[in-house]
Amino acid sequence: MSINTFRPTITMTLYETDKKLLQEFIHHEVLEHEITERHLILFDFAIECRYAQSIQRELILYLIPFYTKMLGRVINEPCRISSSISACFSSAIFVNRRGIESSIGHENFTNLMHIYIEQTIKGMTKPHTCILNWISFFNTTVALNEDNILLLLNNLYEGSLEGKYSLFEYFSIFLFKERDNIVGSVNKAFWTDCVWYFDSEVVDDFFWNSTIIDRYDKLVNEDRIAIVLEEIKPLLIAQLGFEISKLICDEVKKSFANGIFRKRKTEFLKKIGYKSENGHYWYDY
Repeated sequence: MSINTFRPTITMTLYETDKKLLQEFIHHEVLEHEITERHLILFDFAIECRYAQSIQRELILYLIPFYTKMLGRVINEPCRISSSISACFSSAIFVNRRGIESSIGHENFTNLMHIYIEQTIKGMTKPHTCILNWISFFNTTVALNEDNILLLLNNLYEGSLEGKYSLFEYFSIFLFKERDNIVGSVNKAFWTDCVWYFDSEVVDDFFWNSTIIDRYDKLVNEDRIAIVLEEIKPLLIAQLGFEISKLICDEVKKSFANGIFRKRKTEFLKKIGYKSENGHYWYDY
């Protein structure tokens, strides 16, 4: 989504944002500038969009490329400012999707969702990445629009081996209990709780609705995981060796047979469907 060369004059009423500072930002900042404290005015305007019943169309369209720049930085070169702005913007979309989509139009909203999907896949296919680097962005992308889960997973299922390897690391959380999981690249206690993480800055208000959960349930199944596992075997052997790779394949079959995968996926989908200020944790199975 390219930036418009027309620099809009602010006409909408602002309650959370310093109008003068935002107007100065519009007149002086360009996308090529480094991210500095000046960009925090975008955080304020994102809060504005979270609650606004009417959003000035030319204003938000002008600013969206700055927000997508922050999304890209969160995946590639995260910093405090870009992470805060990105999370706040995502929260505004989640809470006030109808108002934002109405303001920018359906086509622009669809393009914005494609940017979220593209950035998620970039995060999952970066060299030497691990699930903690991208899982909260993954979950947030899925929460923002009901079609995103289908588009995201299909892109990963049909994409590179690197993306499929990250996807299998993610699936391993459902396949194995924490103490039995030798797939994950994270040496951290209770790292499997990360499957419920979202990019949240203002409040912990994200969750997946019932339509998303139903679609996910159909798209993530034993047959699909078995296909992904078969496809990534060369990478699995390269990362962990032949013997451990064979052990993982055997244990995946056991997880399907003894119901561990089904139980853990059911628990995950139940808990990601509601908000929790205290976080989510696994039962002991």
